[in-house]
Amino acid sequence: MGDAKLVLLDYVAGLYRAMQKNPDLRAYWDAAIRRPDIDTASSAIKYPFTDKTLRWLVKGLTEGHPNPRFLSTWAYIIADVLQLYAPVSGGQLNNVDDLTAITTSMARSVKRLMFNLCDADTADDEVEIKLLLSKLEMLMLWLVPYVTSLPDEVDPVLKVVMEPLVELKFLVHLALQTISGEVYAPDRFAAALHVLQLVAQLEACFESGQVPRLFRMFKAQVEKPHSHTWRDSDQSKVPVSLNLVSAAFGLPASFVQWMQPLRTNVNDLIREFFELVGKHFFNPNLSMALDPHTDHVVASTSAKSIFSQWLHLARHNISTTLQLPSAKDLKADAKITHSSALWLPIFAFTDASQSLLCLQNHPLSVVCAPTKDDNGVVHTQFDHIVENVELGKVYRCAGRLTGLALRHQAPLGVHLPEAFWKLVRGTDKLTWQDYTSHSPQFQSSLAAVLDHDFDTDDNDDAWELYFESCGAVTVVGTADEDGTTHHYPSTEIELQVGGKSIRVTNDNKARYVQLRAERFFCNQMTHMQAFQKGVLDVIYKRDLLWLSATELQGVARGAVTVDVKALQEHIHYVRPAHAEHPTIVRFWQAVHEMDQPMLRQLLTFWSGSSLPPLFGYDAMGVYVYMYTTKSIYANS
Repeated sequence: MGDAKLVLLDYVAGLYRAMQKNPDLRAYWDAAIRRPDIDTASSAIKYPFTDKTLRWLVKGLTEGHPNPRFLSTWAYIIADVLQLYAPVSGGQLNNVDDLTAITTSMARSVKRLMFNLCDADTADDEVEIKLLLSKLEMLMLWLVPYVTSLPDEVDPVLKVVMEPLVELKFLVHLALQTISGEVYAPDRFAAALHVLQLVAQLEACFESGQVPRLFRMFKAQVEKPHSHTWRDSDQSKVPVSLNLVSAAFGLPASFVQWMQPLRTNVNDLIREFFELVGKHFFNPNLSMALDPHTDHVVASTSAKSIFSQWLHLARHNISTTLQLPSAKDLKADAKITHSSALWLPIFAFTDASQSLLCLQNHPLSVVCAPTKDDNGVVHTQFDHIVENVELGKVYRCAGRLTGLALRHQAPLGVHLPEAFWKLVRGTDKLTWQDYTSHSPQFQSSLAAVLDHDFDTDDNDDAWELYFESCGAVTVVGTADEDGTTHHYPSTEIELQVGGKSIRVTNDNKARYVQLRAERFFCNQMTHMQAFQKGVLDVIYKRDLLWLSATELQGVARGAVTVDVKALQEHIHYVRPAHAEHPTIVRFWQAVHEMDQPMLRQLLTFWSGSSLPPLFGYDAMGVYVYMYTTKSIYANS
């Protein structure tokens, strides 16, 4: 494609996408494509393109243009202009060579992805994968109406068109044997497997007589494309039409059978990846460095290679400077944007045993500085709190990763309160006891509030409570000349509008306890909602609700086992005790003979929790010390 022609085609593609957003433009499009002043008997109506032009377009789309969005748009334009899904199609796209050119180009793309022995470039791989999926979309949109219009057997035609893709199964099978090598990026294999899955589903539709259903599905998509069809976002890598096929038709038995020998390789990759997700995304002890040359993960396996690429991408998207709006430009319901690096980690341990996580309560963003009353107490108004958009994005990303782990039944090795999973399900009503179950001390303090009779102790200052809770805030509407924002580490934050002036009484103490418990669990529920949205981005809610909160907790946590060997390696001995001391040796002999319930009791004795540390004993930063003492009867 020449540069001048390419600019014109790109302009037409832009107009076509704009027309989908503004239906009023459709009349102008139809007037340009189907001019009424042309003789209806003319072949120009039946064949809007000359054969030479159509061949040139197909060749340019399959071989030349590197923009997946452009390719996808023109696949729809050609289907629209040629009226492939009309009751009586124009029939110009009836050359098997055009369809074979698409599958040949797809085969080259898959081979290039799998056998490119150079170091993987994430950006190049992403473009190549999107191009591959766009070509598959173009094949399906054009092939289905063509096959539907054939009067005779379709098998000979399908055999010719699909021939270039036949050997891909064999090549992918061979390539997956090297999946543990550093040179390969596993997202390439994931794309190849997804393409083979969709091709198998397409072939199964032809064999089982479901082509009419497929035709109706694509017809609706071509006539009125989904609003996300050409969304310019990295969140929509797979075209909408391909997602429709993937969701509507089950996996063919032949594809499942072919995948069986590869199951171990793929499952190992999934397990390794989600172990890394748990250790590096949910671990409160690990923060992400801004230096792109500093890696927490060494790309020694394919799973670690994926995670290294994710870290580099995350660092690349983090801004090092903050452009803060002025206070007068902000409203109480405004959404504030910050650097993602400021919000890690997003989870915290509930106690020193490091066996249970909770949401990290970051300082709340407010548009106005807190005010100080006559007693010197600093107060923050409820309606001055604003949403932290960037932090919400981080939680939504965590939700997506968690959703993928749940879908694949791959434990993340993280243990979160049951209340957390009830909120993820979105159908359970939570009580204040649910919100505070991970903190018995705080729960008992709220129980004391409910038990207290405020009517008889009006003059007791110890029970003078208002609808506020103590917390930290950051003022985002103002900044010093050097760009730093004002942070208040301790301020009384209203639990509701006007909470500063609402004293707790017997009539409202139940509401106070509920609001106080919610703020304790998550100081801004929009972040919990963002996590839930992330999970629902990858799991249908009806599927999620098959599992209870306890079952979701168990899937995310995985099997709980006390690793005696790891525990023994992280014991510190205090003189005169040492690892070879006869008493110590006999002690460990007895420990190694204990079953898991007894080991959890031992762990409770040492750490206060029956669960081992989520991220290993070495991640705790603290050790169990062991002493030996003289017998109390030694001198008797």
